[in-house]
Amino acid sequence: MTETTSTLQQHLEKAYMLFRKAQKLTADRAAIRIHRELKEVIESLKFYLNNKREYDEAEVGTKLRYYEKQLQLIEEKRDFIDKIFARFEEFINSNDLMLVNREELKVVWAVRYGKTLKGFVRIGRRHVPFYAAFNQKNDLTVWIPGIGHIFFENKTIQTFLEEVESEKE
Repeated sequence: MTETTSTLQQHLEKAYMLFRKAQKLTADRAAIRIHRELKEVIESLKFYLNNKREYDEAEVGTKLRYYEKQLQLIEEKRDFIDKIFARFEEFINSNDLMLVNREELKVVWAVRYGKTLKGFVRIGRRHVPFYAAFNQKNDLTVWIPGIGHIFFENKTIQTFLEEVESEKE
């Protein structure tokens, strides 16, 4: 096995690893795009390997590093969203922006769809639907019909997560 074939094999293995990682993150559109592009890269690398052709190692290595960084960013964003949705009731009750009595607000039922959380909150004796969604900047908008929109900037969310982490210690 020549040095070029060995490098090609390593690039192919890394591409497969990133392909599987992107497959797990298909709720994000960027991950779907990366998944599709990695599929093309893998097919090209297989072609070069099977036909013992030369390829541009630097370009393939750069592409794979780029995809790896992008997937890492997507995972970090997903983890961030997971943390907030896991503690959603605690988050909305810890904020002074809520317009209702905090002790009366309880999440009864919620379902997650990617970056959106839909469900019902109990305010007093009434069950009211709510919608919560993250935008591209990781800012959170909560909409409760009859009450309105509540916008939480990323900074507010980060502060909440830091407080939760400090309470664990």
